[in-house]
Amino acid sequence: MISSFVTKSGKTAFLRYPTLSDVKLATDYINTLSLEDTYITFSGEQLTEEEEKKYINESLEKIEKGDMVKLYCFIGEELVAEGSVERDFRTRKRGVHRAMFGISVKKEYREKGIGKFLMQALIEETRKRMLGIKVIILTVFGPNKNAINLYKSLGFVEYGRLPEGLFYKKEYLDYVHMYLDLK
Repeated sequence: MISSFVTKSGKTAFLRYPTLSDVKLATDYINTLSLEDTYITFSGEQLTEEEEKKYINESLEKIEKGDMVKLYCFIGEELVAEGSVERDFRTRKRGVHRAMFGISVKKEYREKGIGKFLMQALIEETRKRMLGIKVIILTVFGPNKNAINLYKSLGFVEYGRLPEGLFYKKEYLDYVHMYLDLK
């Protein structure tokens, strides 16, 4: 366990790294969010447990190498949120000082302080475990004002917007790019 906290609704939540025993919980979690068709890249697709197991295995390898931080948030036995920071190898050596950030929270647990606490823990773990990371980058759906405000409150700065960069619920939305300077 990394840490625990009390949500705005008075429930105790705790954060920890994933394990292979989380495959079923993680598969159910992402499939539920995908069907909700919320502000994430999954849009109705359903993963198999085998696909999720492969993803968790790959994540554990990256965590071991210092190329990823991934945390799950639980209330009791329920997985209610997850987030990760992953080193950016898209430009090979030229971009390894950057990391990509992602977070999601189950619908019934949003606006309870979970996302903020999880983000703070991810940033702290990144500083401790991912040597050489100087910048964390994230992207967010333009209309997702709650997320944008949360990111800004934690020091993220908008550095660009791709007009109509995402197709969501039959319309094109801006894709907002933000960064956090860790230096």
